[in-house]
Amino acid sequence: MNSDKSEKALKRKKQAEKTWHRIFILLIICSLIVATASSIRRVHAEQAINKELAGSTLPQSEKKTNGIMILCYHRILKPSLATTIAQSLSNNRQLHDYAITTTVFRSHLAYLKKHKVEIISLDKAVAMVASGKPIARQYAVITFDDVDSTVYANAFPILKRLNYPFTVFVITSQTGSYDKGTSLATWSQIRRMVDSPLVTVGLHTNNMHFMVKNKPVLTSQQGTERFAADYQESQKILTQRLGITARYFAYPYGESTKSAQKYLTKKGIITAGLTDGVIHEYTSLSQPLPRSLVTVKSWKKVVKPWIR
Repeated sequence: MNSDKSEKALKRKKQAEKTWHRIFILLIICSLIVATASSIRRVHAEQAINKELAGSTLPQSEKKTNGIMILCYHRILKPSLATTIAQSLSNNRQLHDYAITTTVFRSHLAYLKKHKVEIISLDKAVAMVASGKPIARQYAVITFDDVDSTVYANAFPILKRLNYPFTVFVITSQTGSYDKGTSLATWSQIRRMVDSPLVTVGLHTNNMHFMVKNKPVLTSQQGTERFAADYQESQKILTQRLGITARYFAYPYGESTKSAQKYLTKKGIITAGLTDGVIHEYTSLSQPLPRSLVTVKSWKKVVKPWIR
């Protein structure tokens, strides 16, 4: 009798061990799948960043010329020991190529002022182009893509103090979320900025700021089909949250399609890409406006060579 009980107990023990062994193997497999997917996403993000940064060259013909240069920033970090340590330990490009410190940002603004480059709003820039009158000096427009929380916490106070206008391009479905190593501003923070007459809000899609097979989803066939719905949803959310309708749209990763551009033009929307260049009085407002992605390197290679 005792022998039977012992055998049954031993069988139950072995079965339990097999079950836990299977569970352990399944957990390892799931972890490997998650890690692989995460690695693929990181690679795609890296490739997208490299593609954006690769175009940092100003055409020779546009150096020292009159016109308007639109500057595209992302993250403005306060210089601190924590920031220095994070940048030294992390290979996250969001902390390197897409981020500059408040010290560097202030130096950019001071350099523009010193060289008599007037900072104007996007509204004024578009009005100047629409007038067709010659642009007789150098102007700059400041924009921020994604609207990281550091734009509200660090950049906004600096620009407000200097009375400099700027435009933020919002991903309407991602406000307040953590994305690719960065915390995006909340609707409350964006609303506080919009309360200032210095701030203009544009769209950066609702939920199309990602890659499919290493290409922006907006440029894929699937993206073309769903773009109109995404645009309408982003305008709807913006109206619900801020009580405004956007007049401007910045393409994720700076890439567009003819059909998306045609659709937005019909809606009266002014678009912007990420192509280095200067806007002149003859620039077409029915095509994406050139815009320079600002990094420590591109400031030296693109912006400074343009400024007289």
